Amino acid sequence: MNLYKATGHQVGQGQGLNSIGWCHALLGEYEQALTYCQQALTLFQQLGHRIGQANALDSIGHAHHRLGQHTRAITYYQQALTLTRDLGDRYFEAQVLDHLGDSRRAIGDTQAAYDAWRQALTILADIDRPDAAQIHAKVADLYPPTNQATP
Repeated sequence: MNLYKATGHQVGQGQGLNSIGWCHALLGEYEQALTYCQQALTLFQQLGHRIGQANALDSIGHAHHRLGQHTRAITYYQQALTLTRDLGDRYFEAQVLDHLGDSRRAIGDTQAAYDAWRQALTILADIDRPDAAQIHAKVADLYPPTNQATP
């Protein structure tokens, strides 16, 4: 971070802030994660750096989700989703949809969770990514194969 500051590399500063926030989240320190990721988001917004904004929004959504603030998480995930769609980053779009599905399920909106996960699976199939097994498991958990009443 200090090197980015010394050289005036503001995008690097934002990436560093978001990375520090993400590391706090991985350690279960979600309030600290929010502090760093929000700083990153503010900087990326000032710079008009939309990829950075999408990453920071997703990180903030994750921290809120882990704090049990699922409605707030959904708000941030939806903002990240809008940006990723505008940017055309299909893989990141699938990741955000997966996260959005998790928060939707946490508030009991199983249909919206299912819809988000199905969209993510469609994207992963379209871009030929083999890492869809975790999302398939979530859908199967929501609607077990023995239950023929899937939407």
